[in-house]
Amino acid sequence: MRYRKHLQYSHMRIEEATAKMPPNPDKGSAQFKERQKLYTEKSTLLRSARASHREKWFSGSFDEEAQRQLQEEGEHDDESLPEPTSTFPLIRHLMPERNRIATALLFTEDLQSKEGQAVLRDVYSLCIDDNRGAYRPDERPVNGACP
Repeated sequence: MRYRKHLQYSHMRIEEATAKMPPNPDKGSAQFKERQKLYTEKSTLLRSARASHREKWFSGSFDEEAQRQLQEEGEHDDESLPEPTSTFPLIRHLMPERNRIATALLFTEDLQSKEGQAVLRDVYSLCIDDNRGAYRPDERPVNGACP
């Protein structure tokens, strides 16, 4: 609002200076230079008004966006957040021991049962495995490399 009054006053002064000038003024005349000075003042005033408006808008919009994001975080609970993706369900069939262990974790079988003993053997084999290479059950490394 402050800039609006200054701009109106500046515009009025430019109109008065233009009315006092002859139809074809000399560019070196004092009246012409005075009007150019008024135009320069007006453009400076417009630039500062735009900068002030831009600064006010950015600070306000940043605050509004921050408030909106905080409200959204409060509205969401842990159940609505996406679960992290895992590749294990996609490749578990490639590792039979790990597949059996993962399947057994979902059941409440006794470890003394046949399935429980198989899972314990799988866990034990994973613990003692050196993980340098995967072999078929009947194959072993030849000179430290896959056959």
